[in-house]
Amino acid sequence: MGESAEPLYDDETLRLMSEAYEAADKELGTSDKALQVTMAVAIIRAVNEGERDPGRLAAAAVLAVRGESEEETEREAKRPLRPGWINLASLLN
Repeated sequence: MGESAEPLYDDETLRLMSEAYEAADKELGTSDKALQVTMAVAIIRAVNEGERDPGRLAAAAVLAVRGESEEETEREAKRPLRPGWINLASLLN
């Protein structure tokens, strides 16, 4: 019990996680604790899978709260809104 465990995340990783959380929180603007936990868990999972880009970490958190997967978001961006209309999001990809 006297031994101290190694930290799970180094200081830089914790900084990236905090930056991502703050960005997602700012985008969503939620004070709901359950949604905040969902954001944090999504960021932790992404970090544990090797992601280190704060923008992608924040996006993972936002997608988790909105209940969308990246595949659903990409599929939606490619789907035309109405026949004959241009889906601007698909032009940006």
